[in-house]
Amino acid sequence: MMMAPSSPGRVCWDCISLVLAVYECVMLPLLLMDIAFSEMSWLTRLFWTVDMPLSMITGFIRPEGTVEMRPVQVCRHYLRSWFAIDAATLAVDWMEVFIADATGDNSANAVRMGKVLKSLRMVRMLRFSRATRMQFVPNVMKLVVHRFRSDLIATIFSLGKIFLLLVWMNHVIACCWHYQGSDNGWLVNGRDGDLSAETLYYRYATAYHWSITQFGVGGTEVHPVNTEERVFNIVVLLFAFAVAVYIGSSVTTHLTRVAVATSSDSNSMRMVTDFLYENKISHSLIMRVRRNAKHALLWQRKTRPSIELLTQLSEPVRIELHFEVHMPVIRAHPFFRGYVDVNKTIMMEICHRAIARLFLTRSDTLFADGDVPTQPRMFFVTDGSLAYAQILDSERFAKEMVTSGQWFCEATLWTSWVHQGSMSAQRASNLLALDSETFQRLLKTVQASDQSARSYGAAFVAQLNAPDRRLTDLTDQGMDLAQMAENACPPIIKRGAFDIRKLNTRSSTGGPPTTARPRWRPAVLRRCQVVSEAEVAPGLT
Repeated sequence: MMMAPSSPGRVCWDCISLVLAVYECVMLPLLLMDIAFSEMSWLTRLFWTVDMPLSMITGFIRPEGTVEMRPVQVCRHYLRSWFAIDAATLAVDWMEVFIADATGDNSANAVRMGKVLKSLRMVRMLRFSRATRMQFVPNVMKLVVHRFRSDLIATIFSLGKIFLLLVWMNHVIACCWHYQGSDNGWLVNGRDGDLSAETLYYRYATAYHWSITQFGVGGTEVHPVNTEERVFNIVVLLFAFAVAVYIGSSVTTHLTRVAVATSSDSNSMRMVTDFLYENKISHSLIMRVRRNAKHALLWQRKTRPSIELLTQLSEPVRIELHFEVHMPVIRAHPFFRGYVDVNKTIMMEICHRAIARLFLTRSDTLFADGDVPTQPRMFFVTDGSLAYAQILDSERFAKEMVTSGQWFCEATLWTSWVHQGSMSAQRASNLLALDSETFQRLLKTVQASDQSARSYGAAFVAQLNAPDRRLTDLTDQGMDLAQMAENACPPIIKRGAFDIRKLNTRSSTGGPPTTARPRWRPAVLRRCQVVSEAEVAPGLT
């Protein structure tokens, strides 16, 4: 029975193994100071014994992203990768038990073998290297870093890892230094006198202090008093020099990255400000432009639409990428939710060629009442809020808020359109804009074999031409979009206004597609009152 690397059971097991690996990295060096943890030693020993055969039946992810589950290939991969380290560390674990039983506690052989085992136990710390390379550990770290989408936070996170590594290395060196001085060494014959009678905490603190000074920080009265300690001190100094060079270069690289990113943004803002003042722009407009530019920089840093590497991807890969990015947004609309199963290929092309991101800052006007759009587009709000205002008559007007999860201007997809009100951003907002001309051009390529879009468009235009219909850029509550989509794509959308299906995906257990109620909803004008009738052009032809 093979186990998937991302299965819940395996992920839980990997979490436990990471905790135990960290525990051993901290506690194993303390064994050199004659601190025993026999109960935990048996727990970890049994855990790693079971982990070895489990690793031989756990699939792995290939470089191309596929999951390998064939037993022969999985076993071969494990034998070529971590088997040697697992076997060596597990052998040291059980060697302690067999040697202790064979020699006895009071024999001279036990004393000699005990010293050897203290050194061999350090091999077990190699497990931490394997634990940190498990599939879920790098993913969790990346999620933590990318959750903030900030170069400064990423730099602090990286420097924190370096600091923890330095603290741990000093911990290991301090325990080794204490072990060196326990036999007629610095603990007994040092300048401060006999420290062997001091408490364990004092002796550990003294050894840790000496370890820190080897990295060029501060000074201490503890010095080597014999040849073995002098040689160990030289080795530590050489190691500290190499670590100091690595840490110095890493810190410099991270700080330079932050400085370059900050400098680039600052230079861009300075150039914009200089341009505005040189052209004597009014102060109020300068503030709006600066605010817009700052939001644009933040949005660019968040979305990174022009990453050079992504532009070098092949066209099919970029089509799939844009489909997975945009489809979860637009499938909230009943027609797109159903049409994706009717013709997924065209929906992928629509997501790739017809959709663009749009950013608005507070007070930006998207369109005004009576405007004829030069570039007709349907909009989906992904973040922020906008205000839609429509004049009802000489004395009344309606105003509605359009928030994240709503769409508007759907009529531009199916007919010629004149905006019936004005739309402006109440705060910084992010939208997806679906270009109507590109959308119609792509649908016409399959019009001969697929009448779903034509059927839905004709029904939508017929609803707009209803005698009691008041035209609006929002979706009128009187329109049953789900029913029209069900009629256009009957095999896909079942009865119910907002039932939804996953897009050609099945659950990880192989069960049927999951269902969920969408959080998205159409932008609805609730105060619908009849105004003058208007002619609406026919839909898709």
